[in-house]
Order: sequence, then C-alpha cells, then structure tokens
Amino acid sequence: MPRERGALPAWARRISPLHRILLGLERRRYRAEGNTWVIANSRLNRDGILAHYPLPADRIRVVYNGVDPERFTPQNTARFRADTRRILALQDQDVALLFVGGNFSRKGLWLILEAVAQAGPVGTRLSVVVVGGRRSARWDRQVHALGLDARVRFVGPVTEPERYYAAADVFVLPTYFDPFANATLEAYRVMRETS
Repeated sequence: MPRERGALPAWARRISPLHRILLGLERRRYRAEGNTWVIANSRLNRDGILAHYPLPADRIRVVYNGVDPERFTPQNTARFRADTRRILALQDQDVALLFVGGNFSRKGLWLILEAVAQAGPVGTRLSVVVVGGRRSARWDRQVHALGLDARVRFVGPVTEPERYYAAADVFVLPTYFDPFANATLEAYRVMRETS
C-alpha cells in the first residue's frame, strides 16, 4: 500500500478501526478449528495464508481462476479487431497497449503512462486503452501533464472486454499486487496466437 497510495494513507489504514475489525474477522475465519478447507486462487495467496495464520498446509487447496474459452478465444481478433479499433480511433500504425483493471493505482496504470511518455520517437506510435475502473480528474491531470491526451483512451467498465483484447497489440498489467489476475488469463486466451 505505501507504493500504491503513499506512506500516509498506508499508516492511516493500519490504525483505522475498520481495518482492525476486518483483520480480526480474518483471523477468526482462518483459525485452524474453524475450517474444513480453504481454497486459494494462487500459490501466492496460499503462502500468504500460511505465513499469517496457524492453518495446517494440507487444509489449503489451490484452485486457479479460469475464463470461458468460448468467449475468450483467438478467433475474436478476426471478429472484433477492425471494428473496435475504428471505435477507439486507432490507426493501422498505432500500437495499442491494453490495460484492464479496476484499481488503477494498485494495478500500476501510472507506470504505463510514464513509460509511454518516456518512449521517445517510438512512443508516438503507442496508444493506451484503459478498460475498467473509473476515470477521474486525477488520471486526466496525469495524462495531460505527460502530454498523452491524444494517446490515452479511458473506456470504463465494459460488458464485452474480449473486444478490447482483440483490438490490442500488447496487454500490459504492471500490478503491485495481484495473486491471480483474470485479465491476464483473458488476454492470454485471446492474444496468444496473434502476438
């Protein structure tokens, strides 16, 4: 959290009564006698639970996330790419970097924006498509300060993210913490045969 929002918000959260209550509920939930099984969606989550709670390792199972292979498929490129790029006003020569996530700070959107701004001449071909989350004045200010107004498109929450994976050239998710991002699976399913 200090990297995501700064040291002061991280400190305030640590002393917050609500945070303390939530930690207490979590401790109670993960006590050994209270669980038959715990399902974690990644080894990172499993290891985190084992590091912080006295739960026997054999009572935790890792069950990875999955995505619908009919919905997220390489065939989407032929179906959606041209139309979606037209809607986004992307030219053929534009290299579309796709970011999909709800929490822009934790998922590292600012890193992508700064990298594109520093990319020099090659950066003029890069466009950032941001799917999910809420666009805010803070992000608009950052985009403007970096001189990226014409190259960043905030799409917002969508019901068909597969269209944007099909339109993208590169999927980027420089997240600070994400035990198992569904967006990564979705991108892999759609983009694996086109990149």
